[in-house]
Amino acid sequence: MKQLNRVVRLTFWLAAMFAIVFLSQAESGNKRLTPTQQKRSADHEIHIVDQNGRPAVSGVPSATSQIVDVAVGQGGFVFVPDTVNISVGDTVRWTWATSGHSVTSGPPCEANSQYCSPNDTNCPAGTLSNSGTVYTHTFAEPGVYSYHCFAHCALGMTGVVNVSGGCAPSGWSAGQDLPSVGVRLAGVYFQANGKFYGMGGRSSDAAGSEFTHPFEYDPGTNSWTTKSATYPDTHVNNMACGVLADAGTPYIYCVGGSQVTVTGTFDRVFRYDPVTDVISPVAAPWPGGLGMVLPGGFTVFNNKLYILGGFDTITGGGQGTNQIWEFTPPTTWVQKTAVLPVPLGYLPTTTIGTLIYTGGGSDITGGVLTELKVKRGMWVKKGDIIAILSDEAREAQVAQAQAMAGQVEAATATFERAVAAINDVGLLAEEVDPASGEMIGNFPQAFSHIGLINAAWASPKPSS
Repeated sequence: MKQLNRVVRLTFWLAAMFAIVFLSQAESGNKRLTPTQQKRSADHEIHIVDQNGRPAVSGVPSATSQIVDVAVGQGGFVFVPDTVNISVGDTVRWTWATSGHSVTSGPPCEANSQYCSPNDTNCPAGTLSNSGTVYTHTFAEPGVYSYHCFAHCALGMTGVVNVSGGCAPSGWSAGQDLPSVGVRLAGVYFQANGKFYGMGGRSSDAAGSEFTHPFEYDPGTNSWTTKSATYPDTHVNNMACGVLADAGTPYIYCVGGSQVTVTGTFDRVFRYDPVTDVISPVAAPWPGGLGMVLPGGFTVFNNKLYILGGFDTITGGGQGTNQIWEFTPPTTWVQKTAVLPVPLGYLPTTTIGTLIYTGGGSDITGGVLTELKVKRGMWVKKGDIIAILSDEAREAQVAQAQAMAGQVEAATATFERAVAAINDVGLLAEEVDPASGEMIGNFPQAFSHIGLINAAWASPKPSS
């Protein structure tokens, strides 16, 4: 009976906290509603949203390439409207109603250099403009583009541009073939012109099969072009490449690489300007390469290129590495204090929000590769640490499934493990580091609370 009362009390507490969190968020959000927005709410207008609660992105490219206006700072620290829905090829025109604001792409207070006022250059600096300023940006690719005012993002001055169309319906569709059969290329999307680039690689495993020029794909015409720029060398397999801005100008930076049938690797760095079709050397060789290490996972965060792990092609007959390196243009390398939990090469890596995630990878010992199929961990920006993730929403869902399958002991253990992550005021984050108990990700996270409530109700109730 005590266990039943404990579950009921916990369920009630979680439900109450869930309601309080969402009611408080709704209340704070209503404070920023304009009279027009309040009128629309009163009319019970229907909105279609995605799984994150944002307006669903769907539709077809605009036939007229329309211009949509947004007022900056009109009536306070706001964009009016703060959400616009447009099609591929449309333009958003921001006009400053008051001074001291910026339009900076990226999540709140985190510039991602995709676009920014006044001229799409030097985005991390957050240039503030005066009343009367006009800034425009044409969106060439579908997606959800968040932005903010650099000076007032902490006060909620944020906006979203939802861009629909431009692609076939969801799912895979046929595209134009690469100019040559190719492997070991690095793929890079260049936001400034909306095109995709295949950097480096080779056509076969035969000597001398390395590509010598970048490949450019234009999604608008569904066509590839072999560019005129020539790579500085033939060590162009397995490079780490990403878009970084130097003095406000974006380039594709590439690091390291190997050549088929040739022992050892290159540590050199070069950059490619897709606009001018020019490749230039960068006088900052990768310190982690040592002439024998291929970059592992790589991603860009906050205008820095991160390399996680790698493949030492020589030591011990070939082995993985666990180092993490950070490159800041134009020439600065820093080895981070954190290391991967396990030395890994060929590590799928990406940036989501303020975290760098990895999945899978190759455990390399004595030249033998063992593929890993599970999520290994993540890079936490603010603490320079690596944490193995425990997803609280997933833990609760597992507990619910175990309970419904009659696996009472397993469900109880999983449920109690999730409950142990609750903080002192009864709230859960999106994820938690099981080693330190540190809460990570969105906080509070609704799905964690909902999952725990569902798991509690699914648990078998003892007879009284």
